[in-house]
Amino acid sequence: MKLLIADDEKLTREGIISSIDWKSLGISEIYQVDDGIHGLELAKDVHPDIVLSDVRMPRLDGIEMASRLRELFPNINIIFMSGYSDKEYLKAAIKLKAISYVEKPIDPEEIREAVLEALKNKQEIEETTDTKKEHHRFATSSLAARLIYPGAVTTAELTADFKKLSLNITENTAFHTMIFAFRNSLSQTAEHVLTSFYIQFHDFLENYGLSEIHGIKQERFLIYHIFGFAPSKELLKHFASSAAKMAAVLGNDFFIVIGKKVIGASNVYDSYNSAVIQLQSSFYYPYGSWFIAENDNINISTFVTLPISMDEFRELLHQKNPKAMETVKSVYENLVLQKNVMPNQVKDLYYQLFSSIQEAYHILQIPLPEQKLNSTNFFEQIFSCETIFELNQLLVQELNLLFTQTDLSREESSPVTAIKNFIASHYQDESLSIKDISDHVFLSTSYICTLFKNETGQTLNQYITKYRMDKAKKLLADPRNKISDISSKVGYSDGNYFGKTFKKIVGLSPTEYRDQVTGA
Repeated sequence: MKLLIADDEKLTREGIISSIDWKSLGISEIYQVDDGIHGLELAKDVHPDIVLSDVRMPRLDGIEMASRLRELFPNINIIFMSGYSDKEYLKAAIKLKAISYVEKPIDPEEIREAVLEALKNKQEIEETTDTKKEHHRFATSSLAARLIYPGAVTTAELTADFKKLSLNITENTAFHTMIFAFRNSLSQTAEHVLTSFYIQFHDFLENYGLSEIHGIKQERFLIYHIFGFAPSKELLKHFASSAAKMAAVLGNDFFIVIGKKVIGASNVYDSYNSAVIQLQSSFYYPYGSWFIAENDNINISTFVTLPISMDEFRELLHQKNPKAMETVKSVYENLVLQKNVMPNQVKDLYYQLFSSIQEAYHILQIPLPEQKLNSTNFFEQIFSCETIFELNQLLVQELNLLFTQTDLSREESSPVTAIKNFIASHYQDESLSIKDISDHVFLSTSYICTLFKNETGQTLNQYITKYRMDKAKKLLADPRNKISDISSKVGYSDGNYFGKTFKKIVGLSPTEYRDQVTGA
């Protein structure tokens, strides 16, 4: 908090400063001047919260200084001091809504009480102002949301709602809806950053004589209804490009689209719908792009032409043929060139391509890499892509990963590697069986048992048991792991059976082994 003391007597000013513990009152900055002229000049620079002023001063008295300060800072708190019993000054102080009127000689406690009253008044004003601002934001956002639905309210009701927000419209007012479609939720953006953007964009439009109301939909879409006159197409382009530069500071990928012009608030939903339709085309453009909707008839197709059939693509994968990559590239280039297929249709196609790659791992008996074993559902990954660039990059990565795993698996028996990988990811499952393994690699139980024994010199059961015991050893080496818990972590529900098995394989009981490795 800032305090300005104005008094032509230096001793009075210094006495006031030294006699009160200002920090305990929340006053961190104190300024002093010797007359009203200097007080007015300094206040313009430092913006004091409280002014403690003598009534009678040379050049410009305290009453006149306070009157001018009130014009500059309507919520400033003023406390007058006077050594004169002058009713006219007291009347002037009351008219200026001064917090208090303190008589000289100064009583520090009286000054202190007056300042506390000023601080309380300031807090109440701020709380009232914040409440009004919050109410205004809610009312504006609510109105912006209602405008996107046809027939939600009558024209007369809309006009009245705009008037409540001190915004005047007529039946002939022109509207454009502008949508900012963000990649990520706006809840992740700092409130002060968003507020700064709102103010900047509002002032930008105001400079052109336009008004706006805005709201957020589904946390990702910032919807502006811009109204006033009807801007030219060139001016709309300028608005969109300028908005893109302003929105860049939000640190969130986005697209911007401006809907077609409509006349009257009751028709705003039509501008909004045209913007939503136009937004579909953003799928084929990089983030930061903007669009102007000229009409509702966008050339959209639901048919995707493939250079080869899906069966032929699968065959290329099963043959480990690099032409599969050329096919993906051709599909992508064709879609980007045409830009006329609905995003969901494209995602459906890419889902089929992804599924074919997933299937190829099983058909070719190639072990799944660890990043795929632990990854989220690729269906969710596909449908979370907002652009074809993200979608294609994801598919190319998957295809490259498949061919990399293919190269690695050529040096070893694919079925055996697949079996080992399956055991590694399921050894904790008590119900793990040879049947589960055979189903996973699409081979009979008798065949995988013979194959595994021939390749490794161990039976499958021997390998599983040893694998579990090796995992148990690692867990036993950490004293924080309870022996009673370790058995279930390696696939044994019966602790006694686990202990007997462990001793048979290792030669020591779990407790003996722990004592040995930990030196207990």
